Amino acid sequence: MIIHHNESHEPLPPRTIVAIDTELYGMRKERLHWNNEGKFASLQYTWDGENIYVVTDEKKVSSAMELIKDSTHIFHNAYFDIIHLRRWCDYPDRTNMYDTMLLEKLLFSGYYDTFGLADLARRYLGIIVEKETREDFATKTKMTKEMLEYSALDASLTHKVFHKQKELIKDRRDVLKIWKLIDQPALYALVDLLDVTIDIETWDRIAEENEQRAIEIKKEAEERWGINIGSTIQVQKILNKRGLNVSSAGEKVLNRLLKRKQKDDLIEKVLEYRYSSKRASTYGKKMHEEMFEDDGRARPGFKVSEAMTGRMASASWNLQNVPAEEKYRACIIAKPGHKILVTDYAAQEPRITAYESEDELLVKMTQIKGESIHVSVGRELFDDPKLDKKDKRYKAAKGLNLGLQYGLTAVGLQRDLNDKKEEDEPPVSREDAKNLLNMYFSKFPKVREWSSKQRNSVRNPGYVETKLGRRCWLNPYNWQSGNNALNSPIQGGAADITKYALSEVRKQSYKRWGEWYCFGVVHDEIDFSVPIEIFDEHKNMVESIMVKCAEQIYKGIAFEVESKWGDNWACKMEEE
Repeated sequence: MIIHHNESHEPLPPRTIVAIDTELYGMRKERLHWNNEGKFASLQYTWDGENIYVVTDEKKVSSAMELIKDSTHIFHNAYFDIIHLRRWCDYPDRTNMYDTMLLEKLLFSGYYDTFGLADLARRYLGIIVEKETREDFATKTKMTKEMLEYSALDASLTHKVFHKQKELIKDRRDVLKIWKLIDQPALYALVDLLDVTIDIETWDRIAEENEQRAIEIKKEAEERWGINIGSTIQVQKILNKRGLNVSSAGEKVLNRLLKRKQKDDLIEKVLEYRYSSKRASTYGKKMHEEMFEDDGRARPGFKVSEAMTGRMASASWNLQNVPAEEKYRACIIAKPGHKILVTDYAAQEPRITAYESEDELLVKMTQIKGESIHVSVGRELFDDPKLDKKDKRYKAAKGLNLGLQYGLTAVGLQRDLNDKKEEDEPPVSREDAKNLLNMYFSKFPKVREWSSKQRNSVRNPGYVETKLGRRCWLNPYNWQSGNNALNSPIQGGAADITKYALSEVRKQSYKRWGEWYCFGVVHDEIDFSVPIEIFDEHKNMVESIMVKCAEQIYKGIAFEVESKWGDNWACKMEEE
């Protein structure tokens, strides 16, 4: 490996494959995706894997990138590199760009569970990468010889790994199709997301209230029961002394006990303590200090394809993990002169199940406009045209629609329905749950046939795919493999739809207004902060594109999008 430190070269001819990597000083792990975090350390790139050009002067980044602008760019974790490259040069969206990490997930999702550059170097090249030097970039401000060599090696490995992947991709046309249509455009959309605006004062007040409440409950428990209420062992012991015979003091166990006993002061206090202490520690002052700017800005991190199904995920700061409680979500507020818009696919899973199973009745139910597919299924199951969302049987219909994609059994259905039942409702027996499942499959027989076929895929061919061909490998020695065979085409298909819609909305938004107003994605929900003067036009555009994208992929299935809006992110909950 020859390192060319701050050297120049002739512009590269078009389509030359160039692997690119960046390093920064002083990056905090929780803010790696912030575009104002850290200081420039180096840009390194190579087009042969052996000669590595390393730039350590940030003023030369733009001119260096100009020399390779017509090349095909290869990154490993392009989300990070592009966010930071745009600080020092103009880096537009480009179709001739690939990410070895995301390509590896398209090739081997479910087969492997780690996709770092060191993992790929070991798999493809037989090279064990020393990663200790990487930590030096967090603490040092000047490049050492070891750090320079480490930087150059990353670019070299990325180049060599990509050429190995290219050989595999020749036999997997689905990989490039999904990359070009779905994952690459979604990556650019996620790079471009808005900062989130936080009502810091309210957030801190909630944190203080939770902290104080946890202290009060802990003191009360010591005085009344002589226990440390934060100790699950002590809680379990005292419950057993009272004749409850619990095998653990976990939250699910305690909630079931509470339902069975109707009221128990100790159990209620334990659950309240856990709630308050968890909220105070996870969503309290520490989160403010680490994740929020003093002016109220926060930037959720996103991963284009995190789950084995290809679903997007948020991380550090994790928008998807913000508690689904009005007081927390109300802390995420619209920018001045804006409104929050929350757009959400309605019942994606049963619609995709209808397509995959080709069950005529379920397909027909997707075509009923203005009616929840869960209501439609409930009316069919119970032969009652008047059944609506307020009907107690609605929960059973919805539970079946959503649970079957995870391999729902009578045992699971019984547990879920009993967990959700009201106090005045009788318990659901195992036989009741079994009858409900049989009723569902008698009404929708092709769903049962499709489920059986999917489970057989565990052994042959050993993988399942979404409509677009996104593949998920199945481990026959994993007890969850049968459920994964059911879930992956559905959840993965839903992810394909959402990512496709995300990138298409971004494209149209820039075309119409020169701006992109999205601040986050939560599974099949896309969230925006939109200027009031264009709000209606923007809302109509988003809804139209989301429906169109879904129906382009799953032809013959009618999709619906629900929208809610308001001054803060709790608007969806308020409307419900």
